[in-house]
Amino acid sequence: MGVAIALTVPLKMKFGLYITFILWSLLCEEIYYFIYPFLLRLRDLLGWRTLMSLAWLASFLAILTNPAAKEYHDLGISLTWVLGLPCWLLGVRMAERLDTLYSRPISAFRIWLWRWGIWGLSVVASAVRFHTIVGFPWTLNAFAIVAALCLSGRSHTIVA
Repeated sequence: MGVAIALTVPLKMKFGLYITFILWSLLCEEIYYFIYPFLLRLRDLLGWRTLMSLAWLASFLAILTNPAAKEYHDLGISLTWVLGLPCWLLGVRMAERLDTLYSRPISAFRIWLWRWGIWGLSVVASAVRFHTIVGFPWTLNAFAIVAALCLSGRSHTIVA
């Protein structure tokens, strides 16, 4: 991130614009890792369900500051990380539960059914973003829930 920011000077790029349109996701990741110890403490005090509920509420309130936003970074540097926090926490939760997952046989057909379903849902999210007034802040957060359910339910072993 430091190298990318340093390149803004010789490339004569506007720093704020560069961060907003290109590095916004990296900036969010840095914020998440910076506040991770605080989030762990909150998880221990409140539990996962309450922490996730608060994150989703904060994300929803962030969306309401600009409900017509088409892109995540349209909410600006100060709120984009809030928008994506529940999605990031879904990944944290999956990583914490990795050792409790077990393998069970699943048919190749069922794997492909899930893959096509997720792909179809991504197409719908993109179509909604590009052909309606609803943007990615609404559709991608909803997509993250389905993707997390697909990935975290169980680890699978493909059988013929």
